[in-house]
Amino acid sequence: MKKDLIKKTIEISDNAFCPATKFCVGAVLETADNKIYTGVNIETPSVIFALCAERNAFCTALADGQREFKRIYIYGHKENEPAYRMIPPCGFCLQVMNELCKEDFEIVLIKSETEYEVHTLNEFLPMKFASKK
Repeated sequence: MKKDLIKKTIEISDNAFCPATKFCVGAVLETADNKIYTGVNIETPSVIFALCAERNAFCTALADGQREFKRIYIYGHKENEPAYRMIPPCGFCLQVMNELCKEDFEIVLIKSETEYEVHTLNEFLPMKFASKK
């Protein structure tokens, strides 16, 4: 894994807007042609209208015309505290990844700059529903 992207993911998580949960998430999305898009979670008081960091990064990449993705790095932590565990993507984010990415798309879960795990989308969704063929 790219250590600089792991570090960037950790750093940008502090830019999250999360007044309700105080749980900050950062995501760095890497495209097939090695372009980088970042995202943070954004909450509203109702929390129902929140936007996850992962989907935020995908939205930015899509708006820039990107359609092929290699991997995403994810780091989550309570405000002003280090991560206490690795945070997987939620079901909404996994479904978006399922629609946009190949089965071997990598999901890098980060606890610290030296502690992380690499998984594939297929590991998270082995029996997935997809609108694509």
